[in-house]
Amino acid sequence: MENIILKNIFKKSENAIFYWDKNLKLIKANKKAAEILGYDSVDEMIGIPYEKHIDETDEEIIKKIKNALESGKIFEIFEKKYISKNNEILWVEAHLSPLQLKNGDFIIQEIDYDLTERKKLEENIELEKEKFKQYFELSQTINVVLDSEGNIYDINKKACETLKIAKEKAIGMNWFDNFIPEDIKENIKKVFIDMVDGRIKRAESYENEIITKDGEKRIISWKNSYIKENDEVIYVISSGIDITREKKYLERIEYENIFINEFFKLSNKLLNIENNVNIFQIIIDNLIEIIPHAQAGAFVLLNDQGKYVYKAMNGYEIKYFIDVRLKNEINDLNVLEPFLVENWSKEYKYPKNEKNIFEKYGRIHEIKETLYIPLTVK
Repeated sequence: MENIILKNIFKKSENAIFYWDKNLKLIKANKKAAEILGYDSVDEMIGIPYEKHIDETDEEIIKKIKNALESGKIFEIFEKKYISKNNEILWVEAHLSPLQLKNGDFIIQEIDYDLTERKKLEENIELEKEKFKQYFELSQTINVVLDSEGNIYDINKKACETLKIAKEKAIGMNWFDNFIPEDIKENIKKVFIDMVDGRIKRAESYENEIITKDGEKRIISWKNSYIKENDEVIYVISSGIDITREKKYLERIEYENIFINEFFKLSNKLLNIENNVNIFQIIIDNLIEIIPHAQAGAFVLLNDQGKYVYKAMNGYEIKYFIDVRLKNEINDLNVLEPFLVENWSKEYKYPKNEKNIFEKYGRIHEIKETLYIPLTVK
């Protein structure tokens, strides 16, 4: 009865079963084994050598099997690649064990579980992962992957170039502590935490400033997504485009439109003022209102001695500057268009007697940028 059951399992098993003699020649196999290797019948297979259908790289397996035949030790489970009679590549999980015959010799029993479809799926997944990796790394968008703590898990070449940092240094750094300006850090971090905790589904589109390792601020337009595991967000993926130039261009257009309109109004106002009104004060007051982010300013006039004299101020007390005479080196190139100076102290060398006035009453160390607007009066 037991033999009948075993024979029935052998014949009808969905797993391929092989028996190999001590010379690794096939002595018995079931129908599934013939199907896997592309044979029409089991009889056609009998006598084939073990290495006939294995990949050349599996030579080490043959050595291990021969050792098992000599020692009788159970061979480990392993994955094996077959090349069928029709040159198709098949993958199996092979379970090999030595069986001892009555004469003392060992033969090998092999039971194979077909892994071909699973391997194809794994290969496709690996291919897609490689495609994503290539896209992620070589894309001209700024790609950053953060873990649930906000630390950089991965970052691409474009992001490293923008942030001016090497990839190996960036990995593991906290995004918010290192690359988000202090004044907006808490707001940006809150959006991130809400996304990780599931309070908001996605912050798909977002614009915010980042700060590079050398302190430069850039404006990035982000698209955000995330990866979940066990219903928890484990990674947030952000892809961004640097829109700093575009933003500045739009601001400039908006500013120029405002400036033209306001300057036109100012011109009309100047044409209708009375003689005893300080025309220079009107000009500087209006310019402070027109120019975005302007906080203070002064109107200086070039006199006959080639020096600039203060005529009006906004944000400062002019009484301290009445006797100050600035050298013409402020605009020694005679530039007739507005230009920006980022460091007033380096741009102009003060005479000793005037330096204290500018430091105390002009607060020159607080000035971040200075916009010069040359005006020519005929």
